[in-house]
Amino acid sequence: MHLNAYDMYVNFEDEVSKRARRTNAAGEINVKVSREEAARRCVAVFDTGFFKALCEPARIAALRELILLGRADIGAIAARLPQDRSVVARHLQQLAAARIVKATREGRYVFYEIDAGAVAERLEGILAITRLLESAMGAGTRKATKVR
Repeated sequence: MHLNAYDMYVNFEDEVSKRARRTNAAGEINVKVSREEAARRCVAVFDTGFFKALCEPARIAALRELILLGRADIGAIAARLPQDRSVVARHLQQLAAARIVKATREGRYVFYEIDAGAVAERLEGILAITRLLESAMGAGTRKATKVR
């Protein structure tokens, strides 16, 4: 069974919540996994639609305009960008598919807005996986690997 990064994050959160939550002085959850497992989870998180959606400069420009406008329809957003309306609409659809923006249909109009809660949840998941990787790597005890 192949899990996508979001499912992997949800499974990781379930795993953490099922275990006794031991925390260190900084309040971080201590969960031990192998380096191989940590690397697999980290790469899976970084290879998601979330990051792919943010790699396109035109989508970042559309996202910026949406942040400035707040809730807006495609016409208002496209009026502020150099691309055709159809291109801007596709970029917004990709941002919506990545759960970065929300699309709400009202009659014949679609309004977009930042999905701050979903973005925060994804970033917290990425941070949790990154901390898991840090833990698996044995922070502070890094050993260099040499090629001979």
